[in-house]
Amino acid sequence: MLDEGLILDLYGIGAIRFGRFRLTSGIESPFYIDLRLAITYPSVYKRMVKSMAEALSGLNTDIIAGIETASIPWASMIAYDSTRACIR
Repeated sequence: MLDEGLILDLYGIGAIRFGRFRLTSGIESPFYIDLRLAITYPSVYKRMVKSMAEALSGLNTDIIAGIETASIPWASMIAYDSTRACIR
C-alpha cells in the first residue's frame, strides 16, 4: 500500500530529488531516489523496512538477497522483519 506520509518523509530527508540524473544504466531520469539516506533516519528506515516486508508477505519466498553494497542493510533488515533467511 502506498504510504504518502513515508513518501513525504523521504522527500524531507533529501532521499527523493528532482532534476536531471544520469543513472548507472545510462538512462536519464527526472528524479532520483537515494534509499541509502533512509538508513541514517531510524524512524524512516523502520517504516521502509516494514513497508517492503509487507509487500513481500504475499509472495512464496524463503530467502531475501542483498547485492553488494547498498542493498545488504536493506535485505538483512527485511529478512529479519519477515523471519526469512538472508544471503548476499
